[in-house]
Amino acid sequence: WWAYFGFVAGASEGALARATGAERGRVARDVFTFGHFPLVVGVTLYALVAKHVVPAPLDVLPTADLVVLTLAVAAFVGGMMALHWRVVRGVAIERLLLIVLVAAWCALAGPRVAAAVVVGGVAIGLLAMHLVTLQMVSRRTTVEPV
Repeated sequence: WWAYFGFVAGASEGALARATGAERGRVARDVFTFGHFPLVVGVTLYALVAKHVVPAPLDVLPTADLVVLTLAVAAFVGGMMALHWRVVRGVAIERLLLIVLVAAWCALAGPRVAAAVVVGGVAIGLLAMHLVTLQMVSRRTTVEPV
């Protein structure tokens, strides 16, 4: 929730307000329809993994769940990156770094670490990404397209 509303929502509203005519329609289409598909897919995949973790948090996640968890983060964070690019033509490197770190975390720690620890590590990574994004946004008073 914070990762979305901390930057993307406000920047999207700003991009829509600045656009006129047919471009306004394209911004609305890109951001509020196509741009949200990866976010919904990511949240759905994360919920699928969480459904398996809750009943057995001390078990090790099967490889399929580790892959789904990695795909969940890649879809959600990648979708956030795409929305960021669409509204301000910028790239937040911390998001790309998070995708790589989560993939490595799932590949290396997942087969040996309890499911709750793996999912918790991913959650901490998402929180860190959000905090870095908020810090970057707070340095700017307005978000202008590049």
